[in-house]
Amino acid sequence: MNARRLDPAPPIDWSVDSTDGPVQGPLALAFLRGRELALHLHHGQSALLLGDGRLRAVFGPGRHELRVCDAAGGVDARWHLLFLCLGDGLALRWSASAPMRCGPSGNVALVGEACLAVADPAAFHDAFLAGAEVVDSMLVVTLADRLLQAAIAARLDAASGRADDRADWSTAAASSRLALLRADDLADDLAPCGLACRSLDIRTACGDIERDGAGAAPAFSPQQG
Repeated sequence: MNARRLDPAPPIDWSVDSTDGPVQGPLALAFLRGRELALHLHHGQSALLLGDGRLRAVFGPGRHELRVCDAAGGVDARWHLLFLCLGDGLALRWSASAPMRCGPSGNVALVGEACLAVADPAAFHDAFLAGAEVVDSMLVVTLADRLLQAAIAARLDAASGRADDRADWSTAAASSRLALLRADDLADDLAPCGLACRSLDIRTACGDIERDGAGAAPAFSPQQG
């Protein structure tokens, strides 16, 4: 009697929930050795395949089939996946209690909000995630926030026509320069780190603001599509 050949095991479906954080993982693939992973990524999600200390592949929205095996074309079971889940972007906000500080002495306080998107996942990985044994989503968001703040401060300083301590950083002068600043103006500063500013709405804070909140972590939330 001939033994009936068994059908291969079906792919294992895998998806991520963006509400669980902007950076998730890593997902070790060792438990999938000899199996196929059907990876489902939605709008605003991407997956980074990491192995042997470097980025191996980037997967965008859609269905991706990964065969975890040692055969040619397979994915090494020692590798892992890291997920970026920012939806339509990462919303950063600065309030009176935790403003953005500009000027050579931090004398100008700005409030408002901006939305950052990952335009180049590979560059984002190299800037914020490469070499990290443990991924800290809050730290990544904080670093992105500081990068954006530095870019804004640099553009405002350049717009003053001076690049030294004598540049006019009065509240009135900063307000005038802010009125001309657009999200696209930050592209050259953000692109090397894989980021793009999708929207920008900031203004000088009214009244005196104490420095107590200057070091506070930024408020953020992934924008859902």
